[in-house]
Amino acid sequence: MSSSNKKQAVLQLEKVTKSYSLAGGEYPVLKGINLTIHQGGFLAVIGPSGSGKSTLMHIMGLLDVPTRGKVVINGAQANRLSDDQLAKLRNKEIGFVFQQFFLLNYLSAVDNVALPLIYAGVPLAERRRRAVELLKKVGLGHRLNHHPNQLSGGQQQRVAIARALVNKPAIILADEPTGNLDSASGQQVLDLFIKLHTQGHTIVLVTHDLNVAKVAHKHIHLKDGKIIKVSYQRGK
Repeated sequence: MSSSNKKQAVLQLEKVTKSYSLAGGEYPVLKGINLTIHQGGFLAVIGPSGSGKSTLMHIMGLLDVPTRGKVVINGAQANRLSDDQLAKLRNKEIGFVFQQFFLLNYLSAVDNVALPLIYAGVPLAERRRRAVELLKKVGLGHRLNHHPNQLSGGQQQRVAIARALVNKPAIILADEPTGNLDSASGQQVLDLFIKLHTQGHTIVLVTHDLNVAKVAHKHIHLKDGKIIKVSYQRGK
């Protein structure tokens, strides 16, 4: 989006590196990542297997910490927070959508969506109101009380997207969100992301699939732990 540079920076990574200790020494996975995501942005992080995509997503999502560098989300520097503070920030500011849906089979769709609100201390009536509203928003108003095993894969992923939205996060991180879906269901999920973006949501897709990435406006190309190119979709 041409106006992105005028909007608030939701997430910033500055000189982020990540290494893992192995028997033979340090194994670098990310090597000096600088990335700013602005409010209302729609990005895709693209790269082959082993490029560091998953590690980058975990760091952006505050699921992991960098070896060096700085992560700032909505003005809060994650590196300076305790584990409890990080968990609260993650629950409040980040909505996750994974290739595996991670729904609880013993809960209905509406209860799965409301789950993050329990940790946020939201009262029961408000939890249900928000969950019902979001399930309607993703086209599942008629499946409120169905359990995951009563839903198709595409429907389960839409429940997961509603759950990601329920805390009104600053950013949605989606890791290979169509990886477990057939082509038709996958396209429905991508269409939903497009719709959510037009409604003002900030979205990052992490994928190796260029057909998935093409719905995003900005592409971050990752290889061997480095950003090698930034490109933009024409007309977006």
